[in-house]
Amino acid sequence: MAIALSASTDINVDIALYLGRDSGTDLNNQFIKLSNELSQMAKKEDFVILSFRDSNLQHFSQLSSDSKIAINQQLHTLVSICAGLQEQGEKIRSVKSLIWAFLKHFQCVGPSDLLTHIHEGDFVDAYGFNHRMLFAGLTFFEVFNYSLEEFFCCSWFDLFERKDQTVQQQLLDLSHEMVIGKHQNIISTKYIPHHLCQEKASKEKMMVRVEPQFFAPLFHQGRIIGYLCVNRGQMAN
Repeated sequence: MAIALSASTDINVDIALYLGRDSGTDLNNQFIKLSNELSQMAKKEDFVILSFRDSNLQHFSQLSSDSKIAINQQLHTLVSICAGLQEQGEKIRSVKSLIWAFLKHFQCVGPSDLLTHIHEGDFVDAYGFNHRMLFAGLTFFEVFNYSLEEFFCCSWFDLFERKDQTVQQQLLDLSHEMVIGKHQNIISTKYIPHHLCQEKASKEKMMVRVEPQFFAPLFHQGRIIGYLCVNRGQMAN
């Protein structure tokens, strides 16, 4: 049985493009507005999310219009979900609350025991086809030193380095199995070794010991549209 959710709109195969395009909007200003809104929401709960390091948007400004639109769509979704949670008196720091709201927003279902496997403080990311990130919990910003701009605009490989390269291949292999529909239930990733993940592009070079937990498929109307990746981590420096 799956967690049943409802929402007022349909979902596309590529839910990263869920929101409609608005070609009349200044994309840079839209990013600044959305990222500042999320930063202010975090401030209400006494944690810090850095919007960007420079209002010139060094990374965002270099992207194509299509990439900017996709990022603003992702950020708009995250801001909308967080605003809804705070309006209901819930905490956006709560991983479980945020994931539940994300699934509801996109009319997704997951394995029935999904939320029982997620712990507060877990790193939870959602990916669609082509392994495009659709959503990420905010635990990331409480541990790492990157801004929203860096997180959304830079590739994972530019931001982080795994000390054990074999781990990267194991994760890629499993993520491919998820999107082709090989797995219908939660798949433990505890067989993947704990490993060190270090910031590459920050001054602090923060290092975190990552403990893989599980992958979980996401469905819409009976078909796989993405997956969740869940890890735990502890600072190692």
